[in-house]
Amino acid sequence: MKVISNRGFLLVSPKEPFIRWLFSHDDFEDIEESLYQEKSLYAVKSLVMPSEENILAEVKRVYKKIFHNELWAWYEDPAIPTKVSFEMFNEWFGWEYIGECHDTCMGWIATEKV
Repeated sequence: MKVISNRGFLLVSPKEPFIRWLFSHDDFEDIEESLYQEKSLYAVKSLVMPSEENILAEVKRVYKKIFHNELWAWYEDPAIPTKVSFEMFNEWFGWEYIGECHDTCMGWIATEKV
């Protein structure tokens, strides 16, 4: 088993405002409960001392990239909000910092630049 030790991770999950925005752009009749279970994992800067203050500073550093990636994952649309605040990010998404990742698979980790 390998430990990915040069990254921290943010586990991001949608909240009601994001799901409402998502469904306002489509003709879905009902919001599927499974969407609330969708989560994305983002590799971020590893924090030697992951205090609440350090974690918050790291999330503030990357929240705009994450916000836009979450929206663009569903719609490549110019109507996507471009001016977002940290408060809006926290209204639309839940997040949790994870300091360590154990890779239980054999072989290399494939990456793509997006």
